Amino acid sequence: MGYPEAAEFLKISIRTLERYVREGTIPYIPLPKRGTWSGVRFLRPQLVQWLERRTVKPSTVNRRASA
Repeated sequence: MGYPEAAEFLKISIRTLERYVREGTIPYIPLPKRGTWSGVRFLRPQLVQWLERRTVKPSTVNRRASA
């Protein structure tokens, strides 16, 4: 999938996604174009794994304190 589809899947702006790619914080596949690297593709399974690693899960201690 390209930038628009990946951004929509992640519920973020294309600009934010571009920043993540520049920073190397999100998995992507660079695509060659006439001898230079231009454009990227994203794989849905990799994006799902990336989201799962970044998901903050409340601990049981916090749940008991707020109850």
